[in-house]
Amino acid sequence: MGERTRLGLGVIGVALVLGALGDVLLRATPWGINFLIWVTALVSFAVFLTRWGRAGTWGEGKMLVFVAVVFAAGVVLRDSPLVVFLGRRGSLGLQTARLAHVEPQPLDSQPTGQELRRRPGRTSTQDDPPRPIAPI
Repeated sequence: MGERTRLGLGVIGVALVLGALGDVLLRATPWGINFLIWVTALVSFAVFLTRWGRAGTWGEGKMLVFVAVVFAAGVVLRDSPLVVFLGRRGSLGLQTARLAHVEPQPLDSQPTGQELRRRPGRTSTQDDPPRPIAPI
């Protein structure tokens, strides 16, 4: 059996193992830790095949292996119940802080021009000079 035949059979064997492992691990939703396990197995088998088959690796694409594992870890982190809880808690806290800075006013009182000038984000007041209307 030749070198290329042996490497080809190794690739087919790894593909079958990764396919079966992916079917078992990624069938359940949410993927979470299962996705990290599968990506780590994929990277490990790829490194194993390149060393076993003495296939040279070149270029900067080798660093993408690290990026793939970090991405898979990010999926694990996103599916974590603690991260989901902290995200919802932070969103609720921001909304509460925003509402705490709103000053309620009675419905029968209208703000004066001075009060409107002091408010940030105002658009116009009664004391501002009228703006000319530009023709369209």
